[in-house]
Amino acid sequence: MARISVDTSEVRALIADMTGVDARLRPDVSSVIHKGANNVVRDLRSEMGSSASFGHLAGGISYDMVDDFEAEIGHHKAGHGQKKAPRRGANIAYFGTSKGGGSVEDPEEALNRELPALEEHLGDIAERAVFG
Repeated sequence: MARISVDTSEVRALIADMTGVDARLRPDVSSVIHKGANNVVRDLRSEMGSSASFGHLAGGISYDMVDDFEAEIGHHKAGHGQKKAPRRGANIAYFGTSKGGGSVEDPEEALNRELPALEEHLGDIAERAVFG
């Protein structure tokens, strides 16, 4: 899976604060992370799918939950009875080579579009936990 690093320290700090308030928040936070990951995957598939050269890679975009608070999103190609493996071509689609490519929007932009909603929903959970 192509790995992209994004600074989500503020969101992580909010989640850490929320889990300290009440362990019953864990399922609510996990649901928000699932929903956000689904939205990012849908966005990434749309961007990749609109590419004439790389549209065939769109179906390989998925996510796995690492834990209740983290999802790993990227391109996967399931092998025969094997764990998911990175799908070839995705890095070229996003970042290109000396011979071309790099025509699909940086995947970080999909996350940037989803972050405001994610922060809002996590804030709502925190507000309910604190104020009822």
